[in-house]
Amino acid sequence: MKYTRILRIFGAALILSLLLAVIPTAPALAFDYEISLSPTQGKVGDTIHVNGSSFTPSTDSSEKHARIIFSSQQVITGKNIDIDVTTYKIVGDAIIGYSGDTDEGEFSTTFTVPSSLTDGSTDADVAPGNYYVYVVMISGSSTSTLIKSVASFTVTPGAVGGGGGSGTVTGTVSTELLSLTVSDGSVAYGNVALGGTRSTLELQPTDTQTITNTGSMAEKLEVKCSDATGGVTWYLVFSSVSERTDEYAHQWSGDGGQNWNDFLPAHVYDTLNPSLAASGTQALDLKIYMPTSTSDTLQKSITVTVLAAVP
Repeated sequence: MKYTRILRIFGAALILSLLLAVIPTAPALAFDYEISLSPTQGKVGDTIHVNGSSFTPSTDSSEKHARIIFSSQQVITGKNIDIDVTTYKIVGDAIIGYSGDTDEGEFSTTFTVPSSLTDGSTDADVAPGNYYVYVVMISGSSTSTLIKSVASFTVTPGAVGGGGGSGTVTGTVSTELLSLTVSDGSVAYGNVALGGTRSTLELQPTDTQTITNTGSMAEKLEVKCSDATGGVTWYLVFSSVSERTDEYAHQWSGDGGQNWNDFLPAHVYDTLNPSLAASGTQALDLKIYMPTSTSDTLQKSITVTVLAAVP
């Protein structure tokens, strides 16, 4: 059955379902180390709220802190500060809730978007673009460099502070509409073995998705992918990762499978088509790389988001 769905005025989402065919023996993860940012974009000098949950809680014998790190370098959880991330700024610390308390394993704090990254071995100024917020753990006097959680953040253009004087600007504007549809909007990979792969081009029948620019102007198409949810979360990683325990990789192709591109971890957008003309169409194929081992066999759901933006 064919159908179309539109996400607001600017995007659409594909909901993908898949099943495992193997019963694993690995135990479920004890802590998910989840963080969220509010807002997820802002200019230098803005205050950003950070909330964390499912972290290892503090105890009477060991108070634990979450250290907040702001960086221009993108890596996945499990990598290390000062080894894999060398350009960064420490922007905050927060006590993690004590075991047995209502906020067990949780923390809440704020940080200010820095103007420069000066705490690593390589310094850099902060400019508009994509950045990443990492959390490492501090236990007593011991600070770990292992990245427990990551969230993406966009620095937007804007000045910090104010000055004297005032002025006015007079301008005109015309209306343009950004809109798209995705058909059929759903992919079912079926049963896929651990360590295996499957693409929409291998399904019977094939299930290539078709994106149509239904707006009034050319649109830049961008795509991103979520973690796989349902039971134990599978975290999105690059396909080059060979051992994937409760981790999976996902790729996209806009040219019928001739070239495959990894969806970026940390749910970051990548460009599918830099400029699709009004009423034009774009094919989208998908390919999954299964975990090599997993903690459950529940069906997983994945969301692929297609965003229409001004070229």
